[in-house]
Amino acid sequence: MNFYIAVLEVKGNFPNETAFGVRKYVMKKSQNGSLCRVLKRTWVILCLLWMSSMWTHLAAATEKFDLSISAKPIAAAVKTLSYQTKHSVLFQVDELGNFQTKAISGSYSIFEALKVLLAGTNLVGGLTDSGVIVVSLSKGALAQNREEPKVNKNIKRSLLASVSAFLFGTGMQAGAMAQDVDAVADNEITMDVITVTAQKRSQYIGDIPISIVAIGAKELKERGINNFQDLSIAVPGLAVVGSGAYSRRIFMRGVANIAGASSLVGLYVDEIPVSTNPIFELDLRLFDLERVEVLRGPQGTLYGQGSAGGTIRFITKSPDLEEFGGHADIESSFTKGGEASQKIQSVINVPLITDELAIRVAGTFENAGGWIDQPAALQKNTNDQNLTNVRIKALWQPNEFLDVSLMANIHRNNAGYDSGEDENGNYTQVFDLQTIPSIEDNYELYNLTANYDFGSVNLVSATSYLSSDKKIEAVGSLFPLAPPPIPAFHIIQPDDLNIEVFNQEIRLGSSEEGPWQWTVGGFFRDAQLGRLIGPAFLGLPGPLPDGAAPIILTLDDSSRSWAVFGNTSVELGERLEFGAGLRYFKDKAEFFDGAVMLKDTFDSLNPRLYVNFDVSEDSMIYVSAAKGFRSGKFNLLGQPKAGPESVWTYELGVKATMLDGMFDGEIALFYSDYKDYQIFGIFQGTGVGIMSNGGKARIKGVEWIFDWNMSDHFTISFDGNYVDAKFVEINATSTAYIVGDPIDYIPKYQLTVSAKYDFEWQEKSGFIRLDYNQVGRSVQRNRSIGPQYFGQSDEINMLNFNIGLQWNDSLSFGVYAKNILNDRGQLHGGEFLGAALRSRPRTFGLQMGLGF
Repeated sequence: MNFYIAVLEVKGNFPNETAFGVRKYVMKKSQNGSLCRVLKRTWVILCLLWMSSMWTHLAAATEKFDLSISAKPIAAAVKTLSYQTKHSVLFQVDELGNFQTKAISGSYSIFEALKVLLAGTNLVGGLTDSGVIVVSLSKGALAQNREEPKVNKNIKRSLLASVSAFLFGTGMQAGAMAQDVDAVADNEITMDVITVTAQKRSQYIGDIPISIVAIGAKELKERGINNFQDLSIAVPGLAVVGSGAYSRRIFMRGVANIAGASSLVGLYVDEIPVSTNPIFELDLRLFDLERVEVLRGPQGTLYGQGSAGGTIRFITKSPDLEEFGGHADIESSFTKGGEASQKIQSVINVPLITDELAIRVAGTFENAGGWIDQPAALQKNTNDQNLTNVRIKALWQPNEFLDVSLMANIHRNNAGYDSGEDENGNYTQVFDLQTIPSIEDNYELYNLTANYDFGSVNLVSATSYLSSDKKIEAVGSLFPLAPPPIPAFHIIQPDDLNIEVFNQEIRLGSSEEGPWQWTVGGFFRDAQLGRLIGPAFLGLPGPLPDGAAPIILTLDDSSRSWAVFGNTSVELGERLEFGAGLRYFKDKAEFFDGAVMLKDTFDSLNPRLYVNFDVSEDSMIYVSAAKGFRSGKFNLLGQPKAGPESVWTYELGVKATMLDGMFDGEIALFYSDYKDYQIFGIFQGTGVGIMSNGGKARIKGVEWIFDWNMSDHFTISFDGNYVDAKFVEINATSTAYIVGDPIDYIPKYQLTVSAKYDFEWQEKSGFIRLDYNQVGRSVQRNRSIGPQYFGQSDEINMLNFNIGLQWNDSLSFGVYAKNILNDRGQLHGGEFLGAALRSRPRTFGLQMGLGF
């Protein structure tokens, strides 16, 4: 029996020379003496190698360098440090922010320099055994997902190659760096490592076989994205139809929330599903976030019933366990033809027990001036709003394995009515009334998330409770119930909506890198909806007649659902990956309309399959198929319910990085077959609207994202989509649509062009940004009501401008302009006779940021 032992044999004068050879020793089992001598030699050599490595690392860590680094953004400062010390650098973080470092000049070790440069941030710096400078998130910041960001496997291969070269003496050489210090340093790194958790594990965004848009905290602030309406401008394929604080419907990829029992686009805050009602979604505010992830296409395997069109995830910032600090942003803006607005956004982070317990409080306080007048009531700017949104988040991390996060989000908004505005900026109340519409939009959100790391497996438990209360008073609108010459009916409808939702998810997943990744879990949801409509009045124009009978409806809707799910992926070699997921969902629903109690159970098995192939180290192609599902919907007056609907979406996508990392692009083609589409119509002879299954729809489209870093300072982006969504088969009993009708509310196309220039002025950093967005027309019709029930939006052209200057570590200034073209077109086709929802008129604003 032979033993084979590979031993490193030093060729040359160790340790000054670093070329190694390998000697293979072949020994008989009986040759114990030879075996002992070989083992001793091996042990001595390995000890010498280890001591040499440790000595090299210690020397690098303590070696002093003559450094001269001016005050500049973190990325540029660390890259300059890399050049001046002749050590490679790796950024393991997706958002470095625009924090201005302090200038340093003198003799520093690498650790001393990193401590000064990264002071006041949530970043930490270190040095690997091989001498590579690494900048990553601190312990507290990483606790958000309890997973170290995983580097793109293509980047990882390049990194390993560079580290190997560094180890064997072929790394950075002084003679190869004769250019200007800052110029070389700024060009050293050309690709950022961007991680998202779209598949409930950390991945590089370029490795995910999903069409996904991720917008980090820095870009959210620079573009002035504060709410859903702003987000829809930044993300092609995402549409939001709403009335300010009153209502919000969210559409994605042609999947339209026309009506139905539940949402078709999932909304998540961290681990919390917060989708409530397809018409009245929460008014989520985009402040103090790590990022927003927009996942386009069905996500039912991991995110459940409400994700047939896609999922939007809002990832909040976690408390920093080490540093006390905070900042406040003060803003004032001025709207053409309206009132001035003021807003304060502030955040404070307080470590209560260093490295163990911390709390973070973020708040938005806004007085948004109105611009719509109500002449009949002698009132101006009636659609103003006063908003308070406070989020409190605590993080407890008693050891390296467990972290527990507790969050409370309180939202209060008292507002006027944004919709119903005519072309002259006026609102006319129905029935010749002078009452002024008002809206109260309040909610409270609580969450407890526990995360335990077993080493190779990660366990997550997420518990949440949501309470939403929305009150609408004196909101009048026009309803073309009959064709001309009969005028549109007037309707005034008070509404009181209460929603309570409890969610519990338990999930177990792999947490180590490797060719096989998996996630399994279970989910439970208990949702209760109570709604009081009325006293409402419906009638022809003119004063309300004496003794008019009001319409009063009391509705109670409940759903208790549960699901089990699993998702897995397997890499076959370095290029090919297969993935599959499956979710079984069951929903027990009840509905009471004040007279009849209705019950039913809906269930669905929703799969997802994909294949991902790395064409090269910088490009990939993927194909996928996924199913989305929505439960049925009960009707009033004991009418038959609408059955469940489902959609299968097939996708082909390409993602690539070119020009040495300066150009990123992706294109996705998608095709969706929609069965049993839930639609709204008028029940014959009653004037009462009911839900039914209208038939089949087909959705085809393409979407793209192109980002080009033309230089170290200048970046341009071109994003867009085109969607063809129409009915291809209509059930015989349905009269709301005919074959070929487009799906309501879906614009044919959306285009976004952005340009950004980063500059330095007198050792101060800043940016200038211009964003142009164009949205095509959309329609709304319902043939069961009549040909007069048809509305069409205008083509919307939105141009925004932002400029910011970081004066020092704690002070920044900004100037912005929104809707520079003063586009006052109708935003969607769901309103008629010239009364519509329109964009806020041209607005200019000033900002000041204070940090501490």
